[in-house]
Amino acid sequence: MPILEICQLKIKPHLSKDDPSLLSALQKARTELREKVVNTQSRFYRCIEDPSLIYVLGIWPSLNRHKEFLASPHKAEILDAQDELFDFQWIIHTNFSDAGWDAVPLSAPVMGIARLFIKPEGVKPYQAVVDKYGKVVEDGTKPYKGLMEWRVDCEEGKFEHVFLTGWEKEGDHAAFTKRTREEHLEYAGVRENYEGMDVKHARDMEK
Repeated sequence: MPILEICQLKIKPHLSKDDPSLLSALQKARTELREKVVNTQSRFYRCIEDPSLIYVLGIWPSLNRHKEFLASPHKAEILDAQDELFDFQWIIHTNFSDAGWDAVPLSAPVMGIARLFIKPEGVKPYQAVVDKYGKVVEDGTKPYKGLMEWRVDCEEGKFEHVFLTGWEKEGDHAAFTKRTREEHLEYAGVRENYEGMDVKHARDMEK
């Protein structure tokens, strides 16, 4: 089954956030991956809340295939040049639909990237709320698609659910969440199952 890679990078503090070499380096790596390893079809997003953060989204045939690349000589050949531009922050993987990018809100002006860290005892009640209110979220983010998947590479005993949602403008996500919590008390209580969360918003760097 294909998996989605989400990687967060931080621009080196001495570099301008608008330095054109940043996007050029990312695009070069994407081309070299396609030619030498796997066509990851990578997409690049800049965080709105903190413009020094960049998200790289890419498709891999499997988690093992990505791990093989990271342990191979190709990794240094393709990615080490970026060490002068970025500091690595984190990388996660989720299951991915066979629909590919059609399952992700790439056409949205703003993408919400949410990492929800779920308590072990909260997984079942959390999933029940997600199942019950999934249609509400789907309707609230129209016309954009939304991806809701569990992370597949958590440490043992850890659970993380990932949401990618599309919005017209900054602030729409928070307004939707506030309205939905007010209208559906059960949905509002889902946070009781969280150990923590990281919610950011980003724009496509190539648009």
